[in-house]
Amino acid sequence: MTLLSSCTSKRDNEFNIIPEPKLIEKKSGTFTINNETKIYADLQFDNIEKIVSYLNGFLEKSSGLKLNLVNTKPESNFIYFEFEKQIENEEAYTFESDNDGIVISASESNGLFYGVQTLLQLLPAQVYSQEKVSFNLTIPSLPGTSYSLTMAVSPAGTGTATDVTNASPYAPDVQVSIQAVAAPGYHFVNWTAPAGSFTNASSATTTFTMPGQDVTVTANFEAGGAYTLTMAASPIMGGTAYDVTGTSPYNEGEIVSIQATAASGYQFAGWAAPAGSLANAYASATTFTMPGQDVVVTATFQVSSTTSGICFIATAAYGSSTAGQIDRCASARSCALVHRCGAGTVGSD
Repeated sequence: MTLLSSCTSKRDNEFNIIPEPKLIEKKSGTFTINNETKIYADLQFDNIEKIVSYLNGFLEKSSGLKLNLVNTKPESNFIYFEFEKQIENEEAYTFESDNDGIVISASESNGLFYGVQTLLQLLPAQVYSQEKVSFNLTIPSLPGTSYSLTMAVSPAGTGTATDVTNASPYAPDVQVSIQAVAAPGYHFVNWTAPAGSFTNASSATTTFTMPGQDVTVTANFEAGGAYTLTMAASPIMGGTAYDVTGTSPYNEGEIVSIQATAASGYQFAGWAAPAGSLANAYASATTFTMPGQDVVVTATFQVSSTTSGICFIATAAYGSSTAGQIDRCASARSCALVHRCGAGTVGSD
């Protein structure tokens, strides 16, 4: 029987379990709790002693029976508190009983507690007695309900669809990791299923939430490969090139937003790519149309020009016939150059 804490529609509930479970299935047989019954719990649960004490509080008061918590799971005559990480709702649980014992599965202690509440409701009403009475601690056999997940590809041969969790069958509302990989010459389109839900049906790697039925999940592919866009800068220290769209790989013909940002001391010079096309090769923010191949798009940068040039002053050897005249000219020119060149470099020739 699969039991979740979420609200459900009205249906037959012969066991009068509150809150009403999403699904109940009954099979033949019973399980009787007696003084040889042992409790075993996975180590992931917190407050397990309190939950066992809560259960024993009812059993001991009404029947004088107290169950022991053991470190090894018995082969039969047990109540097993099983940790199941795939049950994501912290108040959800599954309940299964047969002739050998009871299994309550949950991912959190809250779910385990609600499973114990169900166990008490399945026992005869005398279990709630405030004094010891004579009765059998017997419950009906209730199978845990799980459903098959089948993975498929459409069209056939265009890729693969994988149940990454790989633990089918699953209980309802369990989240299953799935992955699609396109064959060469094809690309992934989306996931489809007649029931259940996807976290992201357009993502090749996502999760699928199981419905209360057997289900086939299909990965759909189309012809035309998806290609990788790599961004580069030249020189490396000149700046950074960004794929603004940020969803590589891309299909051929897909338009991608790109942007270049120059580092200090550099300025953007242009874009370059061996294939595909650029809307504006000289705009730092532009778009790039993907070719039918993997491609590297490079943003080129150049050193910024921050000076007004290099200033030179002519000189002559000391003592020459023209030295005095040149010195006077040089002095006047130097004053003019200082004002004109500002922070420029003053040299000599």
